[in-house]
Amino acid sequence: MASTLAVKVYRRVAAPAKAPRVIDSSESSASGSRSASASAFAFAPVRVMPAVKAPPKRVAAGPTEEESALMMQAVQAMRIDHDAVRAGALVDDYLRRFAHGALEEEALGLGIEAAAARGDQRAAELADEYLARHPNGRFHEVAERARERFGK
Repeated sequence: MASTLAVKVYRRVAAPAKAPRVIDSSESSASGSRSASASAFAFAPVRVMPAVKAPPKRVAAGPTEEESALMMQAVQAMRIDHDAVRAGALVDDYLRRFAHGALEEEALGLGIEAAAARGDQRAAELADEYLARHPNGRFHEVAERARERFGK
């Protein structure tokens, strides 16, 4: 029963529909006896606009080998060697060379941590920069603590 219904619906949908008659302005003026209701069904010619393509989405590029190596050295200096001075210098080098690099958020976060470990007031400056660029970033709490500790 269901298959029969589907066939009937398909045939009904597939049946060609009659196109509405298009009345242009020359035809309606030539036959002055047309009523106002007949002209209400006249269709204006339709202009088809070309499809507009959306601009391609930008995909964030991954870090270069040089960026990764520099940040790995900074992490090692901070986490393994407990050398906040060297870690800070490596982070500063990263931020100077790759200001908007793929690991910029991590560099700022590690820079805040290294400066705070040294007792350096620069931790607050880095925290301000981090929060301006990444207000809801992963190192938000680290930045807030540095601001509290170093007077910002």
